Amino acid sequence: MTGMTGIWNEIDRFFNRRGKSSSYKKNYVKKISHNTSCFTQGLYYDADNLMLYESCAGHSAGAGADVSVLRVMYGPGQEVVLEKEFPEFLEGLTVVGDFIYVLTWKSGFMYVLNKRTLEVVSKCYYEGEGWGLTHDGEYFIMSNGSDRLTWFRIVGDGEKIEIKKELNIGVRNLNELEWVDGHIYANVWYKDELLKISVDDSKVVDVIELDWLREYERPNSGVLNGIAYDAVSKMFLVTGKNWEGMYWVNDKD
Repeated sequence: MTGMTGIWNEIDRFFNRRGKSSSYKKNYVKKISHNTSCFTQGLYYDADNLMLYESCAGHSAGAGADVSVLRVMYGPGQEVVLEKEFPEFLEGLTVVGDFIYVLTWKSGFMYVLNKRTLEVVSKCYYEGEGWGLTHDGEYFIMSNGSDRLTWFRIVGDGEKIEIKKELNIGVRNLNELEWVDGHIYANVWYKDELLKISVDDSKVVDVIELDWLREYERPNSGVLNGIAYDAVSKMFLVTGKNWEGMYWVNDKD
């Protein structure tokens, strides 16, 4: 993993979080550039291959009006290596094996894409809205803006889902999701925080405050949205809608 070593060798200082208390003392490790035209909906990081996947939705995605963009970026400089426009309002995404799975907001289906070409392999249909998406190694986990998370898998000809279970978390507006070591981390729409959710009892076991990142952002940057996890360094990459930066954040004391 010489590539990851190179990234961490670039880190030249750490900032301890100040202000509102939290169960975690947060460390801002590194800021990297983010396309300010991206109205970020989904974010996923493949640490083994240094690939970052991001869905940018709607009229502010950096393309034409009401066109969403999916970008695949490589390396510390996040060089764009693949990019594709979609007519639907894209939402959360995750990557499993050779495929990218991307929700749509109100179109009622999830794209299945070849991750090397972004060609559409299939569309998988579900009821209601799609917001955030992650996976636990066996099932996909989806949010829809309510307080409910849904576990499902693709069945049959690849165009249908089978729901395993639904959990009510007790907090509405659950948005972008990330599965980490048996817990789900979730953005809450219009809040600068991540919830750490136990899937054993559906309880929020921690609230990770990220409002301190505003110190490094423009006044007109949008809401926090976008969680990716680096399983090698055990760090989070977070960003927001039309933010100028993406931030590697260490959630350890």
